[in-house]
Amino acid sequence: MSAIFIGMDTQTSEWQAFGAWLEDQLADPAVRADWYADALPRAVALALIRHRDANGWTQTELGRALGMTQAQVSRLECAEHVPSFDTLLRIADALGLAIGISIRPRADARRPAPRSAKGAIVETTDQLVIEVRPAR
Repeated sequence: MSAIFIGMDTQTSEWQAFGAWLEDQLADPAVRADWYADALPRAVALALIRHRDANGWTQTELGRALGMTQAQVSRLECAEHVPSFDTLLRIADALGLAIGISIRPRADARRPAPRSAKGAIVETTDQLVIEVRPAR
């Protein structure tokens, strides 16, 4: 469920329909776990695609800027895996982006964090916020 929507106006009926569909899908705990487990790869993919699109670059050209192959860029843009922190730093440095990480208590600190089958925390909204934005 790693669909990426580029340049979509959030006020359009298409976006509102997607939001309603997504809300309905996230009611299923398994879908919700997968959605949150894929949040970081989706965010990185979207940042790379937007940057590449804004500069009129191919994946090969973006790869040169990042010191990666076109295949590596393709895997990142497809959100196929969670990038390492070193990869995130390389992307941020090469593209002039800032990476912000905020760790804070959940609203209900007694409740254990839901975990995926691999043991990764899947409930990212209450615990870990990763934000990629242009550096100032």
